[in-house]
Amino acid sequence: MKKNNPKKFAKILFQLATETKQVEKIKTSLKSLNPLYSEEIMLFFSNPFIDRDKKKDLIKEFYPELPVLLLNFLYILIDESILQLLPRIEKRFNDLYLQSKNTVIAKIISVDILEKPVLEKIRKIIEQYTNKHVLIETKQDKSIIGGIVAKTDDLLIDGSIKGKLNSFKTQMETL
Repeated sequence: MKKNNPKKFAKILFQLATETKQVEKIKTSLKSLNPLYSEEIMLFFSNPFIDRDKKKDLIKEFYPELPVLLLNFLYILIDESILQLLPRIEKRFNDLYLQSKNTVIAKIISVDILEKPVLEKIRKIIEQYTNKHVLIETKQDKSIIGGIVAKTDDLLIDGSIKGKLNSFKTQMETL
């Protein structure tokens, strides 16, 4: 295994969590590790002059409720001096989790805050396009001028005024 491949580590962790029926628990526990992602803490854990056992003891001390599977996984990352991959491993793990639930995240960008009924209509439209359950994340961006932009991993629907103007500009340049 390539030493710095978070995708492979996440896949292995997800497979083990699935086999041991701990996917939800591992997902929640990974989220609880977010304080480790700070630059200072990652510098500490990547420091080769600090004893690996001391690093492991600190993990166990500050996170006593971690499932044994995740604790041992973290120990491997510490032993291999690659704990800094953990944020990307968590992201990939969450991607695998969503994939296993036939779910996709749709990022909805608009100038103003959209009301819940509007977001629900957008969610249903995206579900029709993707044949997946859709979770909505919203973001405001004044630069799109008006309309909305909806993005998933495999889909982009640009109904913004800025998008329409750019499309018109491209068409005019080809004349």
